[in-house]
Amino acid sequence: RTGGTSFVLVRPVLTIVSANVSEASTWVEFASWAIKAFQQLLYIDASFAQANEVHLRLGLMCKINSDYESSLKHFQLALIDSNPCTLSKLEVRFHIAHLFEIQHKLKQAKEAYEQILVENPSTSVKANTLRQLGWMHHIAGDSFGDKASREAQAIQCLQKSIEADPENGQSWYFLGRCFSSVGKVHDAFLSYRHSIDKTEASADTWCSIGVLYQQQNQPMDALQAYICAVQLDRSHTAAWTDLGILYEACQQPRDALTCYIHAANSKNSPSPQLTDRVKALQAQLSNMPPPHMQNKQKILPSIEEAWTLPIPAELTSRQGALQRSVAHLRGPGGEALGMVNPPGLPGSLTGAMPPPQTNMQLHSNSFEGSAAKRRRNMSSGDMAPSTWTPPAGGPAQSSPPAAH
Repeated sequence: RTGGTSFVLVRPVLTIVSANVSEASTWVEFASWAIKAFQQLLYIDASFAQANEVHLRLGLMCKINSDYESSLKHFQLALIDSNPCTLSKLEVRFHIAHLFEIQHKLKQAKEAYEQILVENPSTSVKANTLRQLGWMHHIAGDSFGDKASREAQAIQCLQKSIEADPENGQSWYFLGRCFSSVGKVHDAFLSYRHSIDKTEASADTWCSIGVLYQQQNQPMDALQAYICAVQLDRSHTAAWTDLGILYEACQQPRDALTCYIHAANSKNSPSPQLTDRVKALQAQLSNMPPPHMQNKQKILPSIEEAWTLPIPAELTSRQGALQRSVAHLRGPGGEALGMVNPPGLPGSLTGAMPPPQTNMQLHSNSFEGSAAKRRRNMSSGDMAPSTWTPPAGGPAQSSPPAAH
């Protein structure tokens, strides 16, 4: 209603929700105000013609804020509204299915995703739905059958998702994780390379590449991948932890301690095992001579030296350019709410990545237990479920980011 209260309230809020919110602190700052403004709009004018758009955005913001009950209510209200809407009915139903998934109601989520697939969805909805369905089979546990059949189903769904949308880096990343979990190292590596080609600014993918290299006893390659991960996300607990594991395996306890401290100070509360490891290394180092008095040759560059290695430095420079160029938030598959995927970057870093040497024996880690068994809640990035099971005996990997 142009000129009325509803228009005055909704216009700035729609602008904020559709704006480029690249920092988590910026999102938190705006979200509370936006939610209140939208709620006030619905209170003042319950018959507002674009109420479905308001409910849609409230559903998205409540989902990011982990207010799943409110999110479901708003998505359902948007779904039953017959007025034209930015998202199709199947896209709204995808968000509802994803709500079930992130609340670990996997049976309901599976049924909801499968129902979407039988209703001739658009290519993007089909690809996103198959991706989530595949990943759920990977992380679901015995409720979805034995491991071999679950992994086979997961890989099949993810491959179908990639057939529908070969440009989605998240699907390639999930496929790599599935291949890695069944020991198909070469296929996992190729999938990660495809993921980097599509969305190279992904700390999770770089962390998983580091895990793959570390499992194959290629410490220098693993180091560069982990450094890429933590430069993209300074609070990436898993990458810092895995980097610490790598330094410990190479008998560089000072660098390992630095990494563990970064992991403990990141956005997630440190595990008791990580805290104990920090204390143990601090005690060990207190009885060691200063570094300049030690004659032992280092296997890896120090953490300070590693920070300036060519590949991580190039990635950081290009990531800065990417952040300056992104103009919109991303919805499911990048198409929702007028939001688009970030523009592609010139070239590729993957040309500098040697393949894993699959004929080498896997190493064992002295500090595998805590990080490798950790399960995270979802954050507000791309579409993905919240928990995972890492390959047995390997370093930790992070949980992928979640859907909006």
